[in-house]
Amino acid sequence: MNMKLKLAIAGAGLLSFSALNADTFVYGNTAGGNWDNTAADGWATFPGGVTGGLPTSTDSAIIHINKTVVVNSAITFGGALKVGNSNNATHSAALSVQAGSINTGSLTTAYNVTSTGAVDISGGTLTNDGALVIGTNGSLNVSGGAYVDGRTGSRSVFDGGALGQNGVINISGGSFTSNGAVAGDLLTLEDSTVNVSGGTLDLQGGQLVGSSSNTATINVIGAIGNAILVDRLNTSSNRTINFGFEFDGVGVGTVVSTGSYINFSSINIAIDGTDYLGGTDSFLLFESGNIVGDTEALSESIVGFDAGSYATAIRYDFTTDDVYLDVTAIPEPGTYALLAGMTGLVFVMVRRRS
Repeated sequence: MNMKLKLAIAGAGLLSFSALNADTFVYGNTAGGNWDNTAADGWATFPGGVTGGLPTSTDSAIIHINKTVVVNSAITFGGALKVGNSNNATHSAALSVQAGSINTGSLTTAYNVTSTGAVDISGGTLTNDGALVIGTNGSLNVSGGAYVDGRTGSRSVFDGGALGQNGVINISGGSFTSNGAVAGDLLTLEDSTVNVSGGTLDLQGGQLVGSSSNTATINVIGAIGNAILVDRLNTSSNRTINFGFEFDGVGVGTVVSTGSYINFSSINIAIDGTDYLGGTDSFLLFESGNIVGDTEALSESIVGFDAGSYATAIRYDFTTDDVYLDVTAIPEPGTYALLAGMTGLVFVMVRRRS
């Protein structure tokens, strides 16, 4: 693909553009400044009056060379968008969706291992109708608004690309939605880590499955309620998914699959209770309509709960088809001594009365 705009260095460090005959817009001006799509010249307006106009659905857009593109009203695009797609290790870029909406034909962040790219959604809606590829130094951060997967049928929900990179999705508010339409739609989680500390990760419809070639991780962080929603969670045929549960002071959230079933055959469960400050309680980790296949996770680990203060155990309840972590507070040694003393006192009082 040829470039529609060519970056050239002219004069005393100033930048100029010369047009070529194909389909790529490159946002890259070291003079600084962010793009604001409410401006008259839109996408490629740079300091110094250099303009390039809005991209169309036949264009590919690249944001790089330490720039941020801001979306704060509706933009019709629909082409491939790459954020931080550069081989220069010093290059970074960001797309900030603050209001309004943008549609992309595909979305790639930091595909090359030396570049850094972030997509930040704090308001509005980003609808992506193609692949979502998150590189090693890439991230998709949803703190408000919505990321919407506009595709139908089976698909990779997110991917590290051909290089097998492992980027990060952080959901602290708003929503990330990728829904299947029918039970046979496979929603495959590829090489990425998803941290959910608020908002909603909505992967309902179809079957949520791991990849047969790599492993994705979903971390539930804090007492966030039912923030992760699926219908069918199927890890048969070695399609492994790691689930992490990180407690805050009072508890942790739940993975909800009430629509149909969970197959635990290739699920790894890791629980971290370092920050837990509560007492004896049972915490719902997986809420399921039906546990099928292997009835326990491939591996289970529990760390962080002070061994002298708590006893913990993962419990599979086959009456309700739910999975819990049971936490039992262990009394302090002084409490045992007090209880023993009170028991002895009662015994003496009973002896005296008899």
